[in-house]
Formats: sequence, C-alpha cells, structure tokens
Amino acid sequence: MRKSILLLLCALLFLLSGCQADPAALLTLPRTEVQKELLPHQAASLLSGAVSYLTPGSGALAGSAGEVDFDGDGVPELVSCLMRGEDPAVEIYRQTGDKPEFLARITGRGSGIDALYFPKLHTDGTVGIVVSWALEGSALKGMTVCAWYDERFETLYSGAAQEVLTADLDRDGSEEILYLTEDSAGTWQAVMLRYRSGGLYSSEPVKLSQGLDPQRISVENIGFDRSALICEGPTASDGIVTDVILATDGQLRNIYCSSLTGVSDLTARDLPLYCTDVNKDGTVELPRPRVIEHENGSVTSIPMLVDWYRCDEFSEPIELYTTYHQWEEGWFFRLPDRMRDSILPAPGVTADDVSSTLFFLKADGEGSQRALWEVYVLSGEDAETTAEICVLQPLAAAEGRLYALRPYEIMDDYYTKTSLPQYFSLIDEAELAEIPLDIQDHPDGGIA
Repeated sequence: MRKSILLLLCALLFLLSGCQADPAALLTLPRTEVQKELLPHQAASLLSGAVSYLTPGSGALAGSAGEVDFDGDGVPELVSCLMRGEDPAVEIYRQTGDKPEFLARITGRGSGIDALYFPKLHTDGTVGIVVSWALEGSALKGMTVCAWYDERFETLYSGAAQEVLTADLDRDGSEEILYLTEDSAGTWQAVMLRYRSGGLYSSEPVKLSQGLDPQRISVENIGFDRSALICEGPTASDGIVTDVILATDGQLRNIYCSSLTGVSDLTARDLPLYCTDVNKDGTVELPRPRVIEHENGSVTSIPMLVDWYRCDEFSEPIELYTTYHQWEEGWFFRLPDRMRDSILPAPGVTADDVSSTLFFLKADGEGSQRALWEVYVLSGEDAETTAEICVLQPLAAAEGRLYALRPYEIMDDYYTKTSLPQYFSLIDEAELAEIPLDIQDHPDGGIA
C-alpha cells in the first residue's frame, strides 16, 4: 500500500509541475517487485518519455529489472535496464532502508541491450556485469565489462564482438567471458577474458574452422568434468562442422581443428544435425552419418543412420550409439546398443494417411531377415481409430500426426516390450541446422 501511495504522489507531483504526460502511460509502468522499488525514483522520467524500460535479448535477466548481490554482503542490489533518450543503459541501486540509493550507471551506444550477464569473476566473490549492446543494422555488438571493486563499479573492458557469453570453461570455480569476432580475413575467432588481481587478462585468439559460419554457439558439458565452447554451422565445402574449444592454462584450444586443412574435419558431416545430448546423460554427443563399407571396397554414407560420439579424457572420439532418423516425418529411433550393427531399417507401408518403417534383424547367411518392430506414422481424422483397430502402441502425437509402434519379436537380452518405446523420440527443430540442406526422397534417405 505504501509503495502505491508513493507512486501516486510521484505521478501527481509530476503532473502538477506543468509537464505533459499521457495518463495511459501509468498502465504501462512495471509490475515486478524490483521495479516497484525503483519506481518512485524513475516515474517522472518514465511518464515524460525520456526513459523507457528495456528487456535484454538474452542472459541473466528475464525482464527489465532484477536483483544481484554484487558486494557479497547478502543484500542484493537492484538492477534496471533502461533506454535513456537514444542510449541504452544499465543502472544499479543499493537498498538502504526504504529508499534505494543510486550507485552506478553503465551507458552504451546502440539500439538496445542484446545480452546481460552477471558472472562470478573470482572465487573471492567478485561479481561482474557484462553488457552486449545491440547495434541496429549490424551483426557487430558493443561490449562493456564492469566489476564491483573498492566500493565502486569499475569498467574493466570495452570493445566489440559478434557473440558474447559467460561460463566457467576451465572448471576453476570462476566464470570467464567468451566472445567471438571476425579477423581481417573474415575467419571467426574466439577469445577468453579472465579476471585476475582486479583486472581482465585476454587469451590469444583461437581460430574457428576455415569458412565456418557459426549458427549455434554454446557452452556444453562434454564429459570427464570438462566444459567446452561449441561453435557449429555450415561451411562452403565441408557441410556442417562443429568446433570443440577447451580452456587450458588460460588459453583456448580448438581440439579437432586440423593444422593442415584449418577445419575440424573429424566433425564435418552432410547432416542437418547439431551435436546434442541424445541419450539424456548430461553430456553432448557429436553426430556422424553411418558409413557402410562394401566387399568391393566402395563406401556408402547413409545419413538416415547416425553414429554418435563423445570426447574421452584425451579428447579422442568414442562411439556410443546409433540412431535412425526419418527426417520428413520428424522422428528418430535409437537402436538398442548391443544390436546397432545388426539392425536394418527399411520402408514399410506407404499410403495417403499412413506410412511405416520396418526394423529387421540382418540375415546371418543361414536364414532370412526377421522383422523386429515397425514404427507407424498415421494422420487424418481416423488416425486414433486406426491405431486402436490395428492394436498399435501409441508413442507420441504432434502436428496432426500420431506415431505408434508394433513389436513383432521381443529379444529380452537386448530390449523388452517396455524399453522399446523409450528408444523413440521426435526430432527437436532446435537440433537441426538452419541451412538449406535438401533432404531428397532417395531409397537410402540420402541428402543431396
């Protein structure tokens, strides 16, 4: 109630001062608790139009304001993102009794705030502010790094970058600042900033794969208590490439990038797939299309069959499991681990409202192939009725399609009737590369 009265008094005094304001603007004033704390200090500027709230595009704040304990005293400071005239800004206030005290304003140049992070820069509790400023019409972004130091916010770094993120890449308990830029030759490179003794120290730039256009950049757990900067996207000649970058002794290392080709050849593939945690064990895996070697020495790549790899403790790839992807129908099936080299998927039923894929046990030379199970995709208004009549086991439903399973043979040593449906998943569009790879209707599901 007291805050509401303060708000009304503030607005009333502003209007009585002779300034003009739109009464409807009162309805757009903030509703979060942090913004209500700051409102008595910002209402006049908000109502006049001199200031408007900003919501960062990504990062640590879900809205335009939040709480962060910068000085480690257990009492969080208030953070507010604003547009002051033509300049974006981040303001910090300290809570002192009933009245927030203004501490600092970090002002940038641009059209808004692309990202805002509050990394723990050191194990002594030092917390920083990393702001990526959006520049209208440009892929380049401004970047400002500040930290609470000697009872004040000090600017530690100002520069430009195309992508910015923070993470504890070397697992030392403090977070690093990672940013990507293009060099003069147009090759992307990654740089790491580390906080030491009140300042930021930069690593040497490490080049990404030659010609790589990074479309997805993230920090992921790759196993064995390691995190990696993952940069992946298309190249002009190598399909999709994933760069896996580790931090060692303050420097970055692109572990699969060849010194001969300048590309992470080991991860290159003609597949519209990003690396992902397919088996949900908390670590990401790298995809490769299954390669079949024939008796005559020729090699065939089958993009519908995907082998997934993980980095071992020496950064060598370990093959873990295999999946079958039905791209056009939006689903994939993980093959039971001990049978993944013995199962052959093949087209089954094909009709207007139903299609299926049969999974066979390969013939061993002494008998015919044996059907193990069949995955159905049904559509139309009678899909559920058809599934019931045919005694199919429902798996999932999405975008007007019903996915169902029919087991033919249960092999308890490898899979059970209960475990088999758990190998089925829908393809997540976030895991698909955003490039115009044309998935053609080839017999082997090839990608042209």
